[in-house]
Amino acid sequence: VAHRRRPLAIRLLRPLAGALAIVGIPAVTAWWALTTPWLRVDDLRVSGTQRVSAAWVLDALDGLRGRHLLRVELDDVRGRLASHEWIRDVAVRKELPDRLHVAVEERRPAALLEIHGELYFVERDARVIAEYDERLMDEPLLVLEAPVGSSYEVAPALELAAEWRRLDPDWSGPISEIEIVGDDDFRVQAEGVGFPVLVSASRLRAGLERLAWLLPELERRYDAVDVVDI
Repeated sequence: VAHRRRPLAIRLLRPLAGALAIVGIPAVTAWWALTTPWLRVDDLRVSGTQRVSAAWVLDALDGLRGRHLLRVELDDVRGRLASHEWIRDVAVRKELPDRLHVAVEERRPAALLEIHGELYFVERDARVIAEYDERLMDEPLLVLEAPVGSSYEVAPALELAAEWRRLDPDWSGPISEIEIVGDDDFRVQAEGVGFPVLVSASRLRAGLERLAWLLPELERRYDAVDVVDI
């Protein structure tokens, strides 16, 4: 039986059409996704703010409204918020079709540090967050004081306070202030004691036991005590 061969152009048409479908459909879809007005940012949502005003965050991100959601760069969002002293990190999530969700992670103050007579919120690593503002206090914070120009760390003083609470001397009450005297030496003011106590963190247990034994005699002998070194 005679067989007539189809022209080369017709034989190539089917694979060519298949290739165009494989490449063209995704390309058209991507072009539509990047140009459609349905995917423009219209809903900005902020969470995680306490000391940082949500209104401040929304104002800083206001320029993103109307921008195409897929074209919003996460580094741009973080950069707009990086100037706020209370913001540690920012997590950004895109939700189709038009929502941008911004979760703020705030810095956590570990204490108040007195510097040149002024109080500042500080983190555990002694990083200064911001100047003290009573409106930003959500819980009592220990007040720390260090010599001007010293490089003493905050963490040992916080560890001393935690160990003091763990030993729980019922006669002392909570610690209200610690002055960092040296790497291991601290001047502690407890609410239940009428005078500051000089103590070494490495010998805290023995020092508190000695002070508990001395307290009745100190109160009997002296009307006022400037400081006690244990």
